[in-house]
Amino acid sequence: MVNDDLLIQARGGTGEAFRQLLEPFERELHAEQAEDLIIVADEMVSNALRHGSTPRAIRLRRQADSLRLEVDDGSTTTAHARTPDFHGGRGLTLIGTLAAAWGQNVRENGKTVWAEFTLMVAVLRRKLPPRRSVGQEWAGY
Repeated sequence: MVNDDLLIQARGGTGEAFRQLLEPFERELHAEQAEDLIIVADEMVSNALRHGSTPRAIRLRRQADSLRLEVDDGSTTTAHARTPDFHGGRGLTLIGTLAAAWGQNVRENGKTVWAEFTLMVAVLRRKLPPRRSVGQEWAGY
């Protein structure tokens, strides 16, 4: 695993900061993947702000064949899908569709919700799909 962790504090207006964090990886991401990553980051940060508690942070980790997006918050309540309605309930389905995998790790003082995106170099080298079609993956609890 390559240790290229990037961290920004999750608060309003993180979209532009997150786009800047993606710049070093532009050559390894298909344009559609970069947009998917931004959409998922926005959804995960929104969920942390709406349902979580402080402290909150977002990290982007470069791994051998993927980028792993992690969003921390101070709540130990697990993220779970709910029936969609006028107020929401579609976020985790969206994350599960756009990311190659996703899950969460609950700690004593909070949780980390994560999503992984396969880098194009891995797709080309091993013919891996860049994303899953449907579904979600739960981990860490």
